[in-house]
Parts: sequence; C-alpha cells; structure tokens
Amino acid sequence: MSGGAWSVLVAGGTGVLGARIVDRLVRAGHDVFATTRRPERTASIEACGATALLMDALVPADVTRAVETSRPDLIIHELTDLAEFDFGGNARLRVEGTANLVAAARAGGVDHMIAQSIAWAYEPGEGLADETVPLARAEDGSPAFGSVESLEEAVLSLGRGVVLRYGMLYGPGTWYSPKGGAYYRRAREGEVVATTAWTSFVHVEDATDATVAALTWPRGVVNIVDDAATHVDEWGPALVAVAGGAVSSISARAEGRAASNARARSLGWKPRHPSWRESWSQYYEWTCQALYARGPAYTGGTKAVRHQPDVWKAAYERDGYLVVEDCLDDKTLATLREAIDRITDDPDGLPPHLRSHVQLERDYARDGGDRPDAERVGKAVRLIMELPLFDPVFARLIRYEPLLDVLETLFESREFHFHNYKCINKEPQASSAFVWHRDLPYLYHSTANLLTAMLCLDDMTEENGATVVLPGSHLLVDENVSVGDQDIDEADLPAGMERRTVTCPAGSAVLFHVNILHGGGANRSTTPRRNVIGIWAGPDTYPIGSSRYAYQDLYPCSEDPARQRQLRMTYDALG
Repeated sequence: MSGGAWSVLVAGGTGVLGARIVDRLVRAGHDVFATTRRPERTASIEACGATALLMDALVPADVTRAVETSRPDLIIHELTDLAEFDFGGNARLRVEGTANLVAAARAGGVDHMIAQSIAWAYEPGEGLADETVPLARAEDGSPAFGSVESLEEAVLSLGRGVVLRYGMLYGPGTWYSPKGGAYYRRAREGEVVATTAWTSFVHVEDATDATVAALTWPRGVVNIVDDAATHVDEWGPALVAVAGGAVSSISARAEGRAASNARARSLGWKPRHPSWRESWSQYYEWTCQALYARGPAYTGGTKAVRHQPDVWKAAYERDGYLVVEDCLDDKTLATLREAIDRITDDPDGLPPHLRSHVQLERDYARDGGDRPDAERVGKAVRLIMELPLFDPVFARLIRYEPLLDVLETLFESREFHFHNYKCINKEPQASSAFVWHRDLPYLYHSTANLLTAMLCLDDMTEENGATVVLPGSHLLVDENVSVGDQDIDEADLPAGMERRTVTCPAGSAVLFHVNILHGGGANRSTTPRRNVIGIWAGPDTYPIGSSRYAYQDLYPCSEDPARQRQLRMTYDALG
C-alpha cells in the first residue's frame, strides 16, 4: 500500500519501543494489532486503541495465528528479550523468532516488514560507518554478531524488508533512565561498561519517529542514530556525573565504530534530539540548579524579559500574584499554541489513554447561570491535564529559562522543582466560569511553599474570562476563609477586599501564590483564551499524596544532604 490507513501487526508491542510505535500508529489512524507473550500486558495494548494478540515468537503456530488474525499489510518486528539481561535468549529470539515471523509473513502473502537491529555491529575503522560497511567479524572470521546477521538476512529476503539499525537507546524506560535503568544504577556507583567504545546514541522518541516514517521507505538497511557520535571516554564520565556518582571504572567490551545517519536524513528523517549531550543535561538535571546562564535580560525570538528581581519579589509578597510580560518569546508562543490546537481540534479522536486527560465543556454545561448549554458548546475543550504526555514541547517547557529566572527569585532558591502542567482552554462563547478557589487544597504537599505559573497563550481580557483575584488574600489565616474547600461560594469570600481582574498580553506569565483566592469568568469574546498552567514546589516541600509526578523520568535533585535523604524517602525510584 502507498497511503491511507494500513493494517499493521507490531510483534513485540509492549516493549520500550514497541509500545510507543503502537500508540503512534493508532493515533495516525492505522488498524493496529500488537503482540505480547504476557496476558497481563494485553490491557495496556487495548487501552491505547490497538488489538492485543497473545503470541510466543518461538512457537511457529502462535506466529502463524497472529498473522492470520491480523491479516496485515505490514509487520513491524520489535521483538526483544532483554528485561532480565538474557542475551542468549535475545539472540535466540533474533534467529528463531525472526525466522518464524518471516515464514508466517510469506505464508500470509505479506512481503513488507520493518525490523529492529543495532548500529554498533560494524567492523572497526576510521570515520562514521554508513550502511555499506560490513558487520564485524571475530578472529576466526565468523560473524561477531551472528544473530544480528541472521535477523537482517531473513528480513531483507522479503520484497519490502526494511532493517533499522538503531543506535544505543536512551530516554524513558531504557537502561539509561534514572527510574530503574540498569546502566544508570551502575553509573551512580561509578561503573560504566560499554558494549562498544565508539557509540552512537538515539533517543526513544527519535527511534519511534523513524520507525513510523519507515512505513514508506524502500527496501534496505538504514542507520537510526543521532548527530553526536561519541566515545565511552566522553559519555561514560558524563553518565556518571548526571547520575550523581564518582567514576570508579570505565571499560568497553569491543572497540566498535560509530554510525552515520546520512541515509536516514536523505529519506526525510531527522532527530528531534540531535545530541545526547544536550538531551542528558535536560533529561536528568531538571531543577533550576546552576544549569543556565543568568544575565540582566533573556532574549529569545523577538521579545526580551527584563530581569527585575526586586520588583518581582515586592509585588508577589504584597499581592500574592505577579504579572511578567513578554515571558514567552514568539517562537515558543507559536509552538505552544500549535501543540494545544492539535489536542483541541478533535478531542474525541484521541486514543483512550490521552482522551481520559481531556475534559470537555459539555461535561460541565447546564442551562442557566454562567454555563452555556451543552448543545452549543459541542466538543469545546475545557481542561487538559498531564500535558507532557501529549507532546514533548511541554516537557521541554519545564526548563524554559525566562520562567526559571522568575521562579528562582520568588522561591529565593535554586532548589525548587516541577510538579505538573495542565491547560485551561476557554473557547469563544462556549466556556463556563471557574468558581472561586485556592489552588493549595488540590495539591497535597507537605507545605504551602508552592507557586502556580500561568503562561498566557492569548491576550487575557475581561471579555474573554480573565482571572480575577483578591490581592493579599494569600496572607489571610485559615479561619478567615474555607481553605479546605476546593470551591468557595461568593457568600464565603472575605468582606471588604478588592477584586482585581488580571489583564495582560499574550506571552505573559502570571504567577500566583497557591493560597490566593481567585476565579475566572466565561469567555464571551470571539477569540480563544488558552493558558498553560504549571505548579512548582519550593525547597523542603514534598508531595504527600499519590501524585508524585516524574515526567520523562525526571525527579527533583538537591545539593543538600538532608534534602537528598528526604527526596529518596519521597520518591522510591531515587532510593
């Protein structure tokens, strides 16, 4: 097939790559079947909108049944067996499992297969290896990676066999992840053992992108690696550093050779994470600590934020909120708008695991009051939770330097950390009001040293439902207001306090103390009002509920030994 919706069988649909590929294909509108050996994993496949098939790739009858059931146009081979470091079992799967899969494909009339291989099997030599360089040989002339050669030969025997030689995978769920990653744990103890000294890395997001793009690629072999070939003498100490260890030993099992991604780029692919160096610094050390340069102004796009720490601090302490105009540069503002629009354009078309984080206005609408009727609001989106699950741009927003600059001033510390991101979306003439409330009762942290940072993607005006605050209400003692109530009636608001509508241009950041009383009206204008809202926690403030967010496996860190101990007690993955 050359276009439209395909029937795709993903063999190995619950692994680090397989699960991501399944999700992407479902979101693209393909009819996806995904296999697993484990019955308990079928639910995760079904949750993202694919059909789960139980299959042991070493049992030919299982493989035949999976192909006959799915009747695929294309098979994607992501079978691995490395969860327990069973390299022998993984080699057997490459040989026997691939042979079974290719045989079943032939029997079912399928000649199109994409398969996972590795980019570190090339023979040593000068420069980057392209796909024409032979694979390594042992001293006796036999293949050094015999199971890899067997897999590739079997797949390429098909009319449209495509072999993707992935670099060393890093990112969420990999061996390099701080959340249970085996190599990360070793690095924390100061030990690095590389498969090959010369290494090409690739982020799991980029490997996923390449696999989906390869649906239309011609037969052959393609390296999928980033732009930053490296040696273990460079990346080994870097891994130990981000893991918080001290180097004790660095070694490699073979010399190896880094790979070139020129062919993949010629086919239209390019990595979103072009360098492991930059990605690791963002991926592991995500608090504010000494990770960016400070100056009198930050300039990005066509806007600049004036660095005014005294002004920021005074306004925040007095009023309980602060407006910083021009916080978002033009490029960032446009990127965030596009990402939100991709979610709101067709919320009911999202896969179930994402749709569950989207709340629609029709779910709140009722006749009368300040809420439009359900028929008129249609599919208007009201609230989007867990934004980094939808698009990497929101995960990268965690490290947006102009905002970090303001946060450091308000927290008077570099050891603050991120809690979560959501979006409040007010569609024109189709949104309801937000009742008076304080944010703190929603957050379940050990102290009230938290801050809400609202990034305005559109002008915020009285007509489009701008936030209204009671300046100074963050200083009220609990007895003066129903602090425990998440929704506060007008009659329960403190008497005699000013009500102030917070208006500001698009690109502004509005920062609130989590105890300030605030609400917002309906959008009665003809244009949308979209705000990305993040919660940040200051020093010595830890989650005490079940929601202990770690987007992309990112956890708080500290240079203080006492805080390090508290973080290890709070987050199991840091223990």
